[in-house]
Amino acid sequence: MQRFLGIVLAGALLPLSFVYSQDDAVKKEQKKLQGDWQIVRSEEDGLPTADFIVQNLKISIKGKQITIKGVEELVERFGKVTMAIDPSTQPKIMDFNVVVGKDKDNRHDGIYEWNGEQLKICVTTVNGGDRPNEFKTKAGSKRLLVTLKRATR
Repeated sequence: MQRFLGIVLAGALLPLSFVYSQDDAVKKEQKKLQGDWQIVRSEEDGLPTADFIVQNLKISIKGKQITIKGVEELVERFGKVTMAIDPSTQPKIMDFNVVVGKDKDNRHDGIYEWNGEQLKICVTTVNGGDRPNEFKTKAGSKRLLVTLKRATR
């Protein structure tokens, strides 16, 4: 009976340890993404993003919140965004929920890659669109591919 109880308890607690280790992995990964970012390159639907946006848009990640600055039209649409990541998948998942701005309550699912120097994100540009499965855009894909680096002050 004790052996049976031990097996049942182990079976019940193992999933909990996985959840805790997954939470730890998310926190560790989120810590890497914190700070101020600037665009290195960007394209949407296979076309380069306007130079004005690339040169002026600044992105700040603090906790799970993303704030953008520098391009008024985008600030009005996406004033504040929350981010959720899952680093256990391949490619890693990064989802965005707009909480302040004209696009409030929109959700944009994406993927990301962090190589220690640059952060690459590919995300759907339509609310509730299909999550990309590769870091690529093409005409009509309704995807944005952006590469970021740490902002210099």
